[in-house]
Amino acid sequence: MTYLLQLYSFIPFYIIKKYIIACLWVIKQLRIIRYLALPIIIFTFMFCSWGSSVQAQQQTAYIPLIPASGPPGTVVTVSGSNFPAADSVLVKFDGTSEGRAYANGGSWSMSFSVPAVSTAVPHIVNAFGSLFASSQPFTVIPRITSNVSSGAVGSAVTLTGAGFAFNDSDVITFDNQPLDASVTVAANGSWTSKITVPEAAAGMHSLGAYGSMTQAADVTPLPFAVTAVLTL
Repeated sequence: MTYLLQLYSFIPFYIIKKYIIACLWVIKQLRIIRYLALPIIIFTFMFCSWGSSVQAQQQTAYIPLIPASGPPGTVVTVSGSNFPAADSVLVKFDGTSEGRAYANGGSWSMSFSVPAVSTAVPHIVNAFGSLFASSQPFTVIPRITSNVSSGAVGSAVTLTGAGFAFNDSDVITFDNQPLDASVTVAANGSWTSKITVPEAAAGMHSLGAYGSMTQAADVTPLPFAVTAVLTL
């Protein structure tokens, strides 16, 4: 039944009208028009009205994303309205199922976490209902994290990147200055590197990263505190 509704929504009305006229002509030739005319008229009216409703739903379905951008791990809420009542909606991110939501009176909402993906390709969130499918783009933003937020000069720090362009060679920076450390981004946009805190005054500094396909300005600086070393 769902397949027939989807197929019907793409049939022009003038074809349906021609089909009905042809049927009426055949019935008239068989001299049974007086018995079937009224049922055919009623059926045609209901069928066309139903089809118009389906087409209107297809045109007005919309699935906003909140937020519409963020690094891997971001919790995104997707919702929809004007879906068929009690419809079962399958939500996917880049073709991978993130779960189902059920329309309550035509509206639904669900949340999911953005998986580890690269920024080098466009990302799409889809919602598949019983009558139609809707989609919205999601922008992945690169992000770096560290195992510690402070350390003395010479101490080791492990940095992790996510949402970078895959197969790119990224450079790690300290106060916007490149360190002698570079990493190759994995297919899922992630990387891990160990660095040594360079000579710097005690206080707040920043860590960053960039590559040939990722600008330094696209990566939010990671605050890092250099601690003083007390010597006797």
